[in-house]
Amino acid sequence: MKLNYELIRNLLLTAEDKENNSSLSQKELDEFIDKFDYTFDELTYHLKRLEEADYIDVTIRYASNQVYIYALNYITWDGHQFLDTIRSDKVWSTSKKVANDLKVKSISAFTQIAFQVASNLISNYLSFK
Repeated sequence: MKLNYELIRNLLLTAEDKENNSSLSQKELDEFIDKFDYTFDELTYHLKRLEEADYIDVTIRYASNQVYIYALNYITWDGHQFLDTIRSDKVWSTSKKVANDLKVKSISAFTQIAFQVASNLISNYLSFK
């Protein structure tokens, strides 16, 4: 399965909007799937990838080779830094374009692109001041 950067951004923004930084329960993640028209498999795949990147903490439990419990517990420090970088629509759209042009398919490479895009936009902004 390919990474869906839109799903990642939507998921992190949804988790950030939770009061008291509480978890996104299984029910809330099911609502997320419906709201954005993702599949259960897409969601669980991205939850695992984001956990591997240390951007979130998740609970995923299996029984009979099937997921039976899942929740997004919280966004980590690194996850918040990444989200703060891609929050801007300008940084987001430019980062996606660069990643697509370069055929980048990993979270770590996309993160580097986003940080560089943000840095370049800041440098350009400051050079006009």
